[in-house]
Amino acid sequence: YHPVSNNYEFIVLKNRTDTLVNLYSPLDSTVTWRVDGIQFNFPPNISIDAGDSLYIVEKAVAATTFKSIMNLGENVQVFNFEGQLKNSSETISIQKPVVVTSDSNIEYAYVNLEKLTYFDNTPWPAMADGDGYALQRKNAEKYANDYSNWSVVNSMHPVANAGINRRVKVNTTTQ
Repeated sequence: YHPVSNNYEFIVLKNRTDTLVNLYSPLDSTVTWRVDGIQFNFPPNISIDAGDSLYIVEKAVAATTFKSIMNLGENVQVFNFEGQLKNSSETISIQKPVVVTSDSNIEYAYVNLEKLTYFDNTPWPAMADGDGYALQRKNAEKYANDYSNWSVVNSMHPVANAGINRRVKVNTTTQ
């Protein structure tokens, strides 16, 4: 959430399931998942294969440049988001559209699949606050919004099972 100079803010979304996950409504591929906190909406028709990850990186770096810096494969999906993550604290949530019927109209509401509020003070790891480290979720099966489920990792060498990552990694559930 607070990278050192020449590093970038990014979020990693990992599909922890053993099946493909479509990041859009089954009724309308233009109604997509979103990441609240950075106000990012996925483009239509985006999916994540079983076990794969995708990256959402600040707009200051092109996808190809980011892939090269992070040594990512050519087929890894990278998207840009506007704005930035807050350095002091932020609430990030992965949201999925669900159908809500109203009379004869189809409408959508969003539900949180995973939500995290990080802080730049104790008990959160201090080294993630401008020292070149990312928050790394320890156990993807445990609650994301529990500070004890987070540690720090070198932000330029993210671990494959990481989740959200802006120099913050928030491992998110995709189901």
